[in-house]
Amino acid sequence: MAVYGPFKLESCIIKPHDYSIKFPDGQAKLLQPKFIYVLAYLAEHFPRLVTREELIEEIWDGNFPVGEKALTNAIWNLRNEFKQFENINLETVRRKGYRLLTKPEYIYPDNESCSESVAADKVNKQAGVLGKKIAVSAVAVVIITLLWQLISQSIITKNTDIVSLTSEPGREVYPMVSPDERYLIFTWRHITGSPNLYIKDLSDTLSKSRQITFTENYEGRAVWHPNSEVVYFQRKHWDFKRCDVVRLNIVTMVEKKIATCDAEKDFSLAISADGVFLAYVVKKQSNQHLNVKLINLNSNAMEATLLPCHQKCNFQDLDLAFSPDGQQLALSRTASDGMNEDIFLYNLNKRKLQHLVATEGRLRGLTWHPDGERILYGGEESGQRNAYLVALRDRKTVNLNVPGFSYPSFIPNSHQVVYHSREDISKLSTLDLSEATGATLFPLIHSNYIYKDPHYSEANNSIAFISTESGYEEIWSADPDGSNRKQLTKLKRHLSSPRWSHNGRYIAFLAPDKETKRSALFVLNLKESNLIQMDSKFEQYFRPSWLRDDSGLIAGAKFKGSSALYGFPINESPPYVIINQSITYAEQAENGDIWFSKGRNLGLWRYSSLNKADKPIQVLSDKVFQVEHHWELTKDGVFFQHDYANYHQIQYFNFNTQEIITLVKLPFGTISRKSSITYIPNLKKLVIAEQEFVNTDIKQLSHSSL
Repeated sequence: MAVYGPFKLESCIIKPHDYSIKFPDGQAKLLQPKFIYVLAYLAEHFPRLVTREELIEEIWDGNFPVGEKALTNAIWNLRNEFKQFENINLETVRRKGYRLLTKPEYIYPDNESCSESVAADKVNKQAGVLGKKIAVSAVAVVIITLLWQLISQSIITKNTDIVSLTSEPGREVYPMVSPDERYLIFTWRHITGSPNLYIKDLSDTLSKSRQITFTENYEGRAVWHPNSEVVYFQRKHWDFKRCDVVRLNIVTMVEKKIATCDAEKDFSLAISADGVFLAYVVKKQSNQHLNVKLINLNSNAMEATLLPCHQKCNFQDLDLAFSPDGQQLALSRTASDGMNEDIFLYNLNKRKLQHLVATEGRLRGLTWHPDGERILYGGEESGQRNAYLVALRDRKTVNLNVPGFSYPSFIPNSHQVVYHSREDISKLSTLDLSEATGATLFPLIHSNYIYKDPHYSEANNSIAFISTESGYEEIWSADPDGSNRKQLTKLKRHLSSPRWSHNGRYIAFLAPDKETKRSALFVLNLKESNLIQMDSKFEQYFRPSWLRDDSGLIAGAKFKGSSALYGFPINESPPYVIINQSITYAEQAENGDIWFSKGRNLGLWRYSSLNKADKPIQVLSDKVFQVEHHWELTKDGVFFQHDYANYHQIQYFNFNTQEIITLVKLPFGTISRKSSITYIPNLKKLVIAEQEFVNTDIKQLSHSSL
């Protein structure tokens, strides 16, 4: 591989020999070597378009299976590092490659020796001996620089060591090593099978993983008892209506249900180092709030304590981890809406809660460092996951640059970590309903970025959607054939749920408030290119849609702990209650009726807004209609997603016949109920955010910062 000299991009100094970027404020940051090599190669060939094939050949020695994904990740990380600098840009030329648009200014010794050689020529005319000394000095500088580069490269590459522990097809997630360091336990899901628990004998590298649970349910987040013979895990029914905490002896294979858990939220389970306490997140039935439940495993009655939510219950607990001494819990908490998560520390003896650090996205697992002074966590921002280490003393966070880093746990008696590596890819696809033959999905907009939340405007004949191409989740638009893509927002925040007004003049969406970081409701006026933030007194907003006359929005919202469906006029009039019930998503039909869902597994409802004395009517039961958001109302019916144990279906409820028709059957994990679905009437096509069933492997990390 070529040796690259240091150069400047605007006011940033890039030093390939030590893989660093020095920013204008004097701060320096180390990146993975491959990231720097990509940037240096693009700089060396400025302003030429460099193909992906050329970069993989140069940087990854032609290893295309590895290089394809790694190159995309490198470009994303580089953009992320320079996103605060408007004049530093990396251009993507679709299906071709990349081009650096900022002219590099080289500052390495070769430039200096050129100027020195000119001076030496003048001096040679006066004193040849002095010229020879200068030439020798220049050569010495170059030799020393090359030696330093080789030594630095050897040192830096030893700072991070990643070893794959599993490489089977499917998803292997939630790893944890037994206290005796012999077994690795994890959840393994085949693309056509149910997620079950497996263990791998780490003392025998040739041994295959052994299955230890055999159900059609979703089993995960196993934790070890200190005796290395008993594990505790959560078992969720595939329809997410039931969840149990289970004790399993891996020697006798005897299991016992010891508690119930929340089926609708992500897995959360932690055990204290002495094996006395088990902790997990449950939903408090009185207010639907998520709190931590603590079980005393030494108690015959399995005594359980619900920890107080603190801070007027403005936060919901999502994940947790015990400190090594068992005195504290690290809590991942969100301001009710899940847009951003913060880490808190809860002292179990003093019953005091303190805020540790704010993050910019979602947390994907957290664990305490064995020294008890730091917390390691996986963070996801704009679809990209990475490893972060935060110190309790000064609350400073360090990015360890480990792409895909998720749900870590330390190997006992070491500073090494096991984690599962995952990077999601989502594309927009169409389902042609005019075809007489079997329906299937066809890609509409597809690259190595995330595309989701599509919504079609008949007035504009345009699709609005979320894309991560800019490094943030921004709103873009495109024609129904995927062409003419345009970025509509540049807020540098994580936006979601764009919805066109019926007249095509506005787009409503959700985004974090700049100050509070809570979800806020916005309206983009496309004609006047201005942005309106709706009433900000609410604690939480759910996905918006538009009233039929476009006079305002309808959206579920929470105010002083109570949820209802509100109308939000765009003429600055105050919000008003439409339905005094907790509602996650609603759409208004042409006749004025409001169709809505109350949450997962709660059915589809209709309310006549013209006759306010009428009560809402349940149209489809919770067994038939289980989604919160993944549905779309049309003139003649409703399109919606329905899930089974190992596959999804897109179905259609016909208003006239009252029949439910299955349109397509898809493998599990290929569509998400958290996204949206939209219909293009003139083309008779659905647009869906389709996920790739990414292979997820378990890896072992050794890092100098740990």
